[in-house]
Amino acid sequence: ETANKFRPLIKEGKIYFFQSGRISKPNYSELKAPYSITANDRTKIFESEKPDGFIPNFKLCPQKLEVLEILEPNSLLDIIAVIAKIYSQEEVQTKNGLKMIRKSVLIDDCLSPVELTLWGDDTNILEGIEEKSIILLKATRVTEYQSQKRISGGNVIKIISPENKDFKEGISFDLVSRIEDLKIWSEKESLGNYTRVEGKSICETKIISAIDNEMLGQGEKADVFESVVWVRSLANNQRLPYYDSCGRDGCKKKVMPDGNNFMFCSKCQTSSASSKAILLFSISMADFSGSKIGNCFGETGEVIMGMDADKVKEIRETDENEYNIIIKKNNYKMFNCTIRAKSQEYNGETSVKLDLLRLEEVDWVKEGNRIVNMLNEMA
Repeated sequence: ETANKFRPLIKEGKIYFFQSGRISKPNYSELKAPYSITANDRTKIFESEKPDGFIPNFKLCPQKLEVLEILEPNSLLDIIAVIAKIYSQEEVQTKNGLKMIRKSVLIDDCLSPVELTLWGDDTNILEGIEEKSIILLKATRVTEYQSQKRISGGNVIKIISPENKDFKEGISFDLVSRIEDLKIWSEKESLGNYTRVEGKSICETKIISAIDNEMLGQGEKADVFESVVWVRSLANNQRLPYYDSCGRDGCKKKVMPDGNNFMFCSKCQTSSASSKAILLFSISMADFSGSKIGNCFGETGEVIMGMDADKVKEIRETDENEYNIIIKKNNYKMFNCTIRAKSQEYNGETSVKLDLLRLEEVDWVKEGNRIVNMLNEMA
């Protein structure tokens, strides 16, 4: 279908611009070329309006991850960052049938991790790329869910160093400087937890009272910090800790019954007999200085519950006593967490929303060693 679409547009000897194609090394091809471009349903091809034989330079305009906050959804941009985490491929149900999906987490010196989602054949782009690698992402698309910006798709190029011969010629000074800035990130001991490296934190550790005292999250940008807290309880035991989502093509919009024993998604404008549960709830968290309400979504919710949302939903519908045990089992346990504080406005009132980006139970041996190291540094 894609070949039939573009075959009439392409003529030998002409120069064309390709947008949203996938660049890779060819496995099987009668043509002798070091790279191939694979088109997909988002690919656009434009004929060059310049004189015949004129080929423009390939331009890269890498941005920092923080620019996502000011870009509109569906905007395209180039990003250079470090891959902190690469997840395995998984198959999901979409309106066009089953598709492969692969997620990863990018981070740079702005400290806020950003989720990258690749679909279909693009999931193979990350093959051979290891965590902590510096990557250049060309023409990735901005998406947004629950006021949180993410990115999807794009062509990934692994960068070993500014001296890499594949990029040495024609590389701009700004790009060289950006790669040098990110070298420190790629050399960290661990970026899998986004913020803890070499036994230390690249985010500043704060106590709960600092959220108010230092007015965290009340500036133009979100504040990301670490904290060690007790989880006292779910903030509202009367509400379900999950919701039913669409699940089509990665859609996480909440669905509602349509009156015909189907679930309707207002975003996709479709009804389906099935839905996918996603954990979403608030917890009361505290330390010696005070307490706050924090929001858990998806994976951080699974840490609290000890299982995914579909399992929680199944237990609630079949065994109420077991469900109550699950809800309360982590009360007053201590966790290391990464928190993002961001101002939000609702009904004309402004408040600071606290989202838990990372949550893990305290390892007391590691925590003791961390405190000893801190005391040694102060001595």
